[in-house]
Amino acid sequence: MNSKVILVGVVSAICAVYPILVSSHGILLDPPGRSSLWRYPEFEQYEVPHNYEDNQLFCGGVVVRVIVIRLYVQLGLILFLLLIYMVS
Repeated sequence: MNSKVILVGVVSAICAVYPILVSSHGILLDPPGRSSLWRYPEFEQYEVPHNYEDNQLFCGGVVVRVIVIRLYVQLGLILFLLLIYMVS
């Protein structure tokens, strides 16, 4: 095989798998989120609890993600079957 074809295949495989390997984190600083208020001196009067993990807030984590994906798959199957029923 041509070495360029192999190289393109390897690069394509890496690009396809790479988004799965990314684990990004973010923090809302402007405007500050509720969990980041303790970082600002102007909010000291409210005695906000310190959240040192405010850069990794997850909306339910993996469990919620799996549930949502399953719901979308089920909805997609239902709509697909309904479409097939309507066409035939």
